[in-house]
Amino acid sequence: MSSPFRKLGVLYVAATPALAGVSMFDFRIGGFNYTGFVWVAQLLAGLYLLSMILLTGRRQLDLTPWYPWFAWLGYLWLSLLWTTELDGKNVQDAMQYTMPIVVGIIAATSIRTAGELKLVFASFVFALVGVALYTVLYVNEIFDHQWLETHVRSAALTTTVMGCVFLAAFPHRWVLPLAGWGACVAITTLTSSRMATLALLAAFILHPLVKALQWKVAAVAACALIGLGLFYTPTFQKHFFAGGSGSIGDVASGKVDDLGRLDAWTQAWDQAVETPLLGKGVGSIHDFVDTIWEDTNQIHNDYLRLFYEVGLAGLAIYLAVAGWQLLALRKRISETSGLARTALAGSYLGLCALLITCLTDNTITYNLFYTDPLFALLGAAYGLLAAERSRDEVLADAEALATRQWRLEAARRQPHYQGAITSNNLPVHRGIRFGNQ
Repeated sequence: MSSPFRKLGVLYVAATPALAGVSMFDFRIGGFNYTGFVWVAQLLAGLYLLSMILLTGRRQLDLTPWYPWFAWLGYLWLSLLWTTELDGKNVQDAMQYTMPIVVGIIAATSIRTAGELKLVFASFVFALVGVALYTVLYVNEIFDHQWLETHVRSAALTTTVMGCVFLAAFPHRWVLPLAGWGACVAITTLTSSRMATLALLAAFILHPLVKALQWKVAAVAACALIGLGLFYTPTFQKHFFAGGSGSIGDVASGKVDDLGRLDAWTQAWDQAVETPLLGKGVGSIHDFVDTIWEDTNQIHNDYLRLFYEVGLAGLAIYLAVAGWQLLALRKRISETSGLARTALAGSYLGLCALLITCLTDNTITYNLFYTDPLFALLGAAYGLLAAERSRDEVLADAEALATRQWRLEAARRQPHYQGAITSNNLPVHRGIRFGNQ
């Protein structure tokens, strides 16, 4: 019996990508950006829904695909014990790391049909419309530019995961996947998002369904040409170089405008090596960045951030879990077909893009804009596969029962039937004798 809350879970999951696409504006509530209230409310609603689905339904929840992520989260929350100045920011960061896993489990519990998975895909299309509208307003400065600029990074990261989802349907389909991916590349270009654009180009090369060597070579060549052309656009030239222009050689020699990243990274590294094994605790880097970098408390490098906060142990656990997830996805993609395979491919590409953008961004904690939609898609694929496997098992059991009943009835009709079926009176069906030959 299906839980009456399962349909609410479907709506919750389907709304997750759409919510990312309409959360680009800077509205304040009590001095805090409204997006903080949105994801906290989403987390609480998700926990309530998950508990109700489990309490009111008869289907057991398979948590096996999530065990490695539980190990990561367990260590992360444990690091609060050795955080020197524990406050709300530390707990908030731990909650932001946790949120995508909650969304993924709800998706795996709620999504049961291809139609429900299509609803999740449709939500990504809706999100693209929202981000495209934001980009038009941002580029044309229709409203106050500074007000719009607050979430330009969020818009770029949301666009990145959307581009991966569109691209996942390639090469089974060509027009819509390439059009959607191209639109996302255009948005990251117009918003001068260098690493997001690189991740989208790399996704084409890393596509798990593009396996033939000639296709890989063609993908590398095409993306290299696209990347070179985008590099010389005015928007990227201004973002790469303080003087407004430069060459690939200048990038290779380090003559780029890093916006203060390199100096901040060096100072953060010097602090991190003081506690290399366990780190200083989740969320602890914010207070340090406040002292070295103006107008931000983010280090803009998730790997350095993890080393600083949870040490080599935490960084190794995270990389191991992410690597395991990529391998598990590749295996499932090779064993699956149809819409579920597209969702798995989109999850694979989204995780690859996340690991790339983590080099210069804080993608892991952009849960509302990146990891929540990504894990919604991943969990939805798991949910559909589990439902299909369950239906196959039910059909197999029904077929086996029908076969046993037919054999018994056929045996009873034989003239020599003595009230028991033995190896001598088992019937022959379609030329196959049942029992020992």
